[in-house]
Amino acid sequence: MTLHINLQELIPKDVPCQVQAMQLFFDPKTNKSLSREGIEIRIPGFGNTHDVEYIDDSWLAYFADNVGAYAHNLVEALVSNGYIRGRSVRGASFDFRLSMASNTEYFLRLRKLIESTYADNSNTNVALISHSMGGLYTTWFLNHQSQAWKDKYIHSFISLSTPWAGSTESLQAIVSGFTFHVPLLNPLVVRTEQRSWESNFLLLPNAKVWPSGKVFILTDKRNYTAQPSDVADLLQELGLSTDIYHYVRDANDPKNTSSVLPPHPEVTTYCMYGTELATDNVYDYRAKTFPDVQPIISTVPGDGTVSHESLSSCKEWGSSKTVEMQFPSASHTDMLKGKDPINAVLKILLQR
Repeated sequence: MTLHINLQELIPKDVPCQVQAMQLFFDPKTNKSLSREGIEIRIPGFGNTHDVEYIDDSWLAYFADNVGAYAHNLVEALVSNGYIRGRSVRGASFDFRLSMASNTEYFLRLRKLIESTYADNSNTNVALISHSMGGLYTTWFLNHQSQAWKDKYIHSFISLSTPWAGSTESLQAIVSGFTFHVPLLNPLVVRTEQRSWESNFLLLPNAKVWPSGKVFILTDKRNYTAQPSDVADLLQELGLSTDIYHYVRDANDPKNTSSVLPPHPEVTTYCMYGTELATDNVYDYRAKTFPDVQPIISTVPGDGTVSHESLSSCKEWGSSKTVEMQFPSASHTDMLKGKDPINAVLKILLQR
């Protein structure tokens, strides 16, 4: 059955089954996150576009304002300009629960997909388009390829809405659960699975981009910043092991550098993101039953999901290597659906 995202499985009576299926179990001895025994989760349609066009193609999602549509508008625009589904426009979904360091098999498949797409299109080099955490994945992948390979196979890297310095929504997910704004969904129920995902620890606000005293969590007992020692204290206060946090941070973070960014991928890079929308920033749990209640939220500008500070961190790479493009009032997902971002992507691809 389809797990993410499947509105029918998010009906309250069915959510506990969905949680059990999506939950991971981290083994600190092997540094591996595994599904519950007896459950196998597969990523469907690798190489095709359907499963990046729609994360839920059910009738229920369609009548709920077509919330299951993901990259459909972008793919349609590419097809209207001569691209062919499954040949010159491909999809490469990944298990979003895992951090990059834990997804080695995915990157092997991605490399083969790029090489076959290159060959199937008269040895035309390939543009990589990522969205959200996919930008971190794509950067990781490119930084693990030789420059000769990139020079041959890669045209450009177009990053849409990448949370370079994390997102506070992952912090809320770990503390009190995050519903992705799905009505009737109990955040405390889905919190169980969200606390087990490496990706939520990967996307915690990165202390390198914020002042050392910047507070993200307010409680009656104490406040918490993004500093690693504070995050470890917070996890212990929540009754959680710090093993997964330390693994994800150490295995995926650039070493011996003050930069929030990994090394530049050394291909033509476009960093595109939305601006000027209220975005979660501080969670106030004071005078509440921390952590089993939802907080009062203070916001800062961003794309509605990721703060401007995080989205714009790509500027650290410098204008000689990266073209930064901002889209006022474009939300996190509008970058895949909106007219202006899509036209900007088309201009990059069609001018070559």
